[in-house]
Amino acid sequence: MFLVGGKILPAEGFVYSHYLTILHLLQIGIPYETIMEMEDTEIDMILGISAAINEKQQEQLNGR
Repeated sequence: MFLVGGKILPAEGFVYSHYLTILHLLQIGIPYETIMEMEDTEIDMILGISAAINEKQQEQLNGR
């Protein structure tokens, strides 16, 4: 069960985070096979760059 008493157990949180990361990488166009071969540092770098791009786009939309 994912939620026990309204709390996420540590193991469940890890699995949730893992799959959210994979889904985000798939959304930005990285093939699943490539994701499975990537090192954690590569994933961190891609997620950081993606977040920076999203932030910049939001700033431009908000007229900043």
